[in-house]
Amino acid sequence: MTENVTSEALEQRLSESPIRDLSKVSVKVKDDTVYLTGRLKSFYLKQVAQEWVRPSSNGCPIVNSISVAKY
Repeated sequence: MTENVTSEALEQRLSESPIRDLSKVSVKVKDDTVYLTGRLKSFYLKQVAQEWVRPSSNGCPIVNSISVAKY
């Protein structure tokens, strides 16, 4: 599944989003699973980050461990 999926490519995708905060999300790909970590301002942005990387994840499961906190 992950033969073409790299954390660098997914982080690049997040950095290309018009929502600048998404570039604060870290991505790790391990054992055919995509892991998202970091901190965002809202649950909405947490979900947007997940859906923004989904098209490039080649069907790999996404574990969204982004925390939500006002900062």
